Amino acid sequence: MMHLGEIREVAKVIKGSKSFFLTSHIRPDGDSIGSQLALKRILERLGKEVIIVNHDPVPKTYDFLPGRESIKQELPKDREFDVALVLDSPELSRLESTAEIIKRAKVIVNIDHHLGNEGFGKYNYVDTRASACGEQIYELTKVMDFRIDDEIALCLYVGILTDTGSFGQSNTTFHTHEIVAHLMEIGNLKPAQITRQIYETQPPAALKLLSLTLDTLERSEDGRIVWMTITDEMFKKSGAARAETENFIDHVRSVKGNEVAILFTELVRDKIKVSFRSKERIDADKLARVFGGGGHLHASACTIEGNLKEVKEKVLAEVEKQLKD
Repeated sequence: MMHLGEIREVAKVIKGSKSFFLTSHIRPDGDSIGSQLALKRILERLGKEVIIVNHDPVPKTYDFLPGRESIKQELPKDREFDVALVLDSPELSRLESTAEIIKRAKVIVNIDHHLGNEGFGKYNYVDTRASACGEQIYELTKVMDFRIDDEIALCLYVGILTDTGSFGQSNTTFHTHEIVAHLMEIGNLKPAQITRQIYETQPPAALKLLSLTLDTLERSEDGRIVWMTITDEMFKKSGAARAETENFIDHVRSVKGNEVAILFTELVRDKIKVSFRSKERIDADKLARVFGGGGHLHASACTIEGNLKEVKEKVLAEVEKQLKD
């Protein structure tokens, strides 16, 4: 097993500590939420005290996950912890408000699978070959000889399902399928039902926003770059929340002939989130790093300050440049 030494270090810290604070990146997705809830249940079954706090609330898509109501956005200022477990975040800046909370812990443990992880923890279990953080938590249970129950299996399955794009992205491996098969077996999971709950329960406002977003589709002259845009005005017009755009990038990615797909999303005034998806030849992580972001080889993101027009021009110029290299 790769990273066995790192996993054993994390297992040792867990065994020797009593109180834990769990957090993850802003705008949490299925992997960050599923991994946190799975690890919280693991720790609680080991008799530990556990609290989860994230900067942003859980998207309603994941309301069906067991323990979802335990994820908070605030914490009493005087609380301290033995261990802060930071999941699915390559850098502390992506935690925003909870970055201050982890400083109250005696030890910081960093569990992540993104390229370019800063190694900010005293203990760093970083596996860039893992399809999802959920896959890493699964490996941790094996080293700890911990028996996964139905609820943990569901949370880990959702994390892996969503971070692999329903097992359709290049981070999906043979080992990923082995893990998922085991989770299905021990958790008595129903994939069709889980898929419906995640992908087929969108509120009308989200579909209205998607309709508005699809109308913004643009392509470069050669069709190698495609992009869509979500403005603040579109959020207001549709009534959709920003958390409900998690899978919008997949629609851009599906356009025939593209090598790089981009989604520009206005977050607040003069702050734009840029999501990248790339095909075999282009390194999406490298693209995002030019603008201070990062992620995976073919899926990454960054946040850029500037108005929408300026950001688009800068990003598209950089993509054109890398396509020519």
